[in-house]
Amino acid sequence: GSLSANHQVDGPRLRILHMTPADIGDYVCRADNVLGMREVKFTVSVTSTTTVQETAPSVTVRPLPTSVQVGEMVELHCQVTGQPEPRITWYRAAGSLTTNHQVQGAVLRILRVSQ
Repeated sequence: GSLSANHQVDGPRLRILHMTPADIGDYVCRADNVLGMREVKFTVSVTSTTTVQETAPSVTVRPLPTSVQVGEMVELHCQVTGQPEPRITWYRAAGSLTTNHQVQGAVLRILRVSQ
């Protein structure tokens, strides 16, 4: 079969740029001239010293304010785990975030709490 863009052939050298399980399999190196042809077949396998297991996202928001005074600033930190790494999106269930809200990655600041 043909090689993917992930494979580079430079003369007698085969380079696999980013090994993935899709690269597992048999490869053949062939040499030929007017006197004949020889092939060497070899198997490539992928091993890893660390096993990455995919997990569903887990979300914790800290601190959990139970009571906040009107006019106070509140800073909430969204702590997430999961594999692959989850993307964090802040939004308001009752509508859009306003200019009173600042989002920086995993942090939501409510600048002045109102009723």
